[in-house]
Amino acid sequence: MVINDNTTTQVTIDFNDTILLEGINADAFFELLELGECSGVTQYSSRLFWWGERNKIDNFVNLAFDGGFTLPSGFPTDTPLGWAADVTNGAGGRSVGDLGLQPYWGEGYSITGDGAAAIRGMITQSAAKDSFGTQRLLPNVAYSVRARVARNVVLAAGTLHIHIFSASAGINTTGLQVTAAQAANLQYVEFIAALLPATTIIPDDLVIRVYADGTPALGGSFLIDCIEIFPTNQPINTTLVRASKVEGPESYDGVSGFLDVAPSHGQAVRCSYVRRNNLYFVKERSLYVSQDDGINEPNQWQIQEVSAKVGTPSVRGVGYGDEWELIAGLDGVYYFDGGEPQKVSQEIQPTWDSINWSLGHLIDVKIDTKRKRAYIAVPLGASAMANNRVLTLDYTDGFGDPNPTNTVNIAGVGRKWSPWAVACNSMNLILRSDGTQQLWFGNGTGLAAATGKIYQLDATGTVFADDGAAINSYWQSGYFQDVGRLMFGPLVANVVGAGACNLILRKGDQGWLTNLRSWRLSSLGFRNMERMLNIETERLALRFGTNVAGAHFSLQGAVLYAKAATWAELRGVNY
Repeated sequence: MVINDNTTTQVTIDFNDTILLEGINADAFFELLELGECSGVTQYSSRLFWWGERNKIDNFVNLAFDGGFTLPSGFPTDTPLGWAADVTNGAGGRSVGDLGLQPYWGEGYSITGDGAAAIRGMITQSAAKDSFGTQRLLPNVAYSVRARVARNVVLAAGTLHIHIFSASAGINTTGLQVTAAQAANLQYVEFIAALLPATTIIPDDLVIRVYADGTPALGGSFLIDCIEIFPTNQPINTTLVRASKVEGPESYDGVSGFLDVAPSHGQAVRCSYVRRNNLYFVKERSLYVSQDDGINEPNQWQIQEVSAKVGTPSVRGVGYGDEWELIAGLDGVYYFDGGEPQKVSQEIQPTWDSINWSLGHLIDVKIDTKRKRAYIAVPLGASAMANNRVLTLDYTDGFGDPNPTNTVNIAGVGRKWSPWAVACNSMNLILRSDGTQQLWFGNGTGLAAATGKIYQLDATGTVFADDGAAINSYWQSGYFQDVGRLMFGPLVANVVGAGACNLILRKGDQGWLTNLRSWRLSSLGFRNMERMLNIETERLALRFGTNVAGAHFSLQGAVLYAKAATWAELRGVNY
């Protein structure tokens, strides 16, 4: 309905009963809220489920400036709806769109200087109570504020302020202050600051104020968007999972559209996924499951604990296989198919313990079910600043424990781990136009060897270099040993490839090694490669490898002949 004049002050609207009964009950619309920025999302039962939402106070009005602006009427400014322009210092405020510039999202508020006034564009709204009389800020709770701020190219001086003020209580907080030098030209940067310390009294005249001072130059503008006020000690809704309406991905009910997953222990929900009509929630050190009961809204669904120990610190810490998952947690990697989670990383526990767990939120798990490999990017080492290794698990022979003395095995012959020296901030299996999935790595700027490139893992067997550099690839056997000393004789191996295959012998530990004359490789592989060792020792391991760009090898099998030592099978004394 449109009223085409500026003089009408009241109107009577009348509907008959038939029209009212056929209308839509709008009560539920007043329970909807704006979804905050989240860590992740999944789809289940015709709904979207979001977790890791950034917390914010919901009953302020138009903090994001997307709710519209008043038209100038006797006052030289556009005022965001829900706000009041200051009579003395309110000039210079208007919507970002009116300047012909882009807000961060939807619409934004701009403050433009005139080169004369010290304070420009001041707007306020109550921080005490909303229109229903409900408290906005509570006593004895500290609050902070976040906002996205930019500037235009003309602005060279001035400071933007977002703070709390009360004349009656003498409250005038520092709040958020952004100088023209800190703001980027037409690029929004988020700033966060303490807004109000915990106070015992919230006076009725408490307001939030937004303005610029420092006499901004004529035509110089601050651009402000996405103001959010939140409790300082709870910036994230750690246990809350938001659920949309059925077939309504943009509607979120603040009363019934959520699940609160085990809020008592304080662990954050890091991942959520769906398997066999069950909705799983992976927290930092625990695992839960829920299911649509077909009757109630999500806040009434039952949530059951699956494990009190298995979880992940990363939003990318769960890899998805064929009706099973790998969960990368503090204690190790766990295989989960709906039963009891089984650990599959015990044999690399010292390596896993070397992860820099202060950056555990960066761990990334991806599973290639075609090649039967799991890739786990981790920040390895105390000095790691980003993911610098990919721990690769080959489960071609199953997930069985390679230690035959372990009586708790899941099906399979044995799993095999390999640490790849691949530094990547991100990785993913990407569906290509030919229908194949290929593994790609993102080399980020936070890495020592950063290139800013995206790399593809070549699976064709035609590229044998790492962006032109050599790949130091090798395979090492276990240690051949007996109760006494052994004489190791001929080594016979079926190995093919290109370039030189390096042969290294290791005795007893990784520190002792002997380099043998290398083998010149051929791709034909019609005959075995041979070398005579003639070495006496208690134990011996073999390493085959290449480390030149373009060189590669494929080991089909190896046999090492050994017999009891001809002389002094037992030394009989320690030196």
